Amino acid sequence: MRYLPILLLSILIIACGPDGENETTVNFKLKYGTEDLVMFNNFDNDEGMMIRITDVKGFTSDFTLVAGDDSEVISEVKFLELGDAHSDADEAAEGYNWTIDTELQNIDQVNFNIGIPNDLNETLPADYNSSSDLSRASEYWTNWGSYIYFKIEGNADFDGNGLFESGENIVLHLGTESAYRNVLLNKSINDNTIAIELDIEKVLSNYDLEAMPTIHTALNEAVRTNIDVLAENISKAFQ
Repeated sequence: MRYLPILLLSILIIACGPDGENETTVNFKLKYGTEDLVMFNNFDNDEGMMIRITDVKGFTSDFTLVAGDDSEVISEVKFLELGDAHSDADEAAEGYNWTIDTELQNIDQVNFNIGIPNDLNETLPADYNSSSDLSRASEYWTNWGSYIYFKIEGNADFDGNGLFESGENIVLHLGTESAYRNVLLNKSINDNTIAIELDIEKVLSNYDLEAMPTIHTALNEAVRTNIDVLAENISKAFQ
């Protein structure tokens, strides 16, 4: 029995990590309504049009945990490759896992931004080394002078013939200050996990896909309006 206190202390150190930090998983799951969203699976939108989502990804910034009057910024910028983590039913059930360390114990809120602040958006991928998420040249569009804050890509059966044909693409790329949004969620840590869902049905619910299935064009009033609509939908579709 004389070794029991040492054993218990060792377990406590392993669980808490260095300097009293706790290893926690932030789990993101893509949903379509109540169903897990699997990339390349067909489903009908609220207008009865057959669509499929093939990729979802984007930047978050200032990801912050809140516990009462205390808060802790976990990450200045984090790129979420959500689609890659939902390639089949098993992966979609598991979701995208991001391991973090936090000193906070009983959090009650999570606060983060979709996209990146203007000062960072004025930089270029070439300004960063390869270890930075902001070094991703594929997530920057020179014509906009902006990072692409969030992407939703897929296909839609616009002519209703039951096929996804050439040109029937969904390319929703959101960028510039029009796409920057804050998200505040009431969340707690359960089983060392913070569970967050993004409902793509809500994102697309009041968006006219037929009118503008592609947002990767010159910035005009119509494009900015649609970026604003989708960015607002995304911010409200996290739960």
